[in-house]
Amino acid sequence: MIFNLNKIKTHVLLLFIVSLFSSCNKEATFIEKTAYQKSDAKNILQVQKPNFKTLNGSKIGYLNGWYWFDVLLKPQKKGTELVFSIEGNTIDFIEVYQDAKKIIDLEKNIDPNGLAFKFTYKTASNYYFKVHFTKHVDFPIKVFYLNDYYLNKKLNYLKNGWYYGFVL
Repeated sequence: MIFNLNKIKTHVLLLFIVSLFSSCNKEATFIEKTAYQKSDAKNILQVQKPNFKTLNGSKIGYLNGWYWFDVLLKPQKKGTELVFSIEGNTIDFIEVYQDAKKIIDLEKNIDPNGLAFKFTYKTASNYYFKVHFTKHVDFPIKVFYLNDYYLNKKLNYLKNGWYYGFVL
């Protein structure tokens, strides 16, 4: 009887922890529109803006090379710190432009396991990403508030720690 009671308590505790972790995942949709074009343009001034095609989903195909992405964000409060997060391992070069000015490059990555770039929202305008793909073209971009991004990362590390702690 005592064994069954402890087993029930353990299951309830695990259920509580899993529900807590799944409810804390904060992901907001800040992206209003994303478009792309395959282009070898060296900078934003050479990009033909009418040639952008709307991106539905994140996968484009298997034709690797240089792509430009046009990302329009929903209006935010000026000075809001946000993070562009791109999960995937086929990108070996990235630059981000706003109003013909480069604001982010690969050296400003804040995520040791993926691609994430912190920036401060100033005005409503398009962000242009110059990206080189080495394999298939997959651009799963998400935008987070800076604090929510770090909270999600910490919770993912905690979830993985709990999982591997119980499995091993």
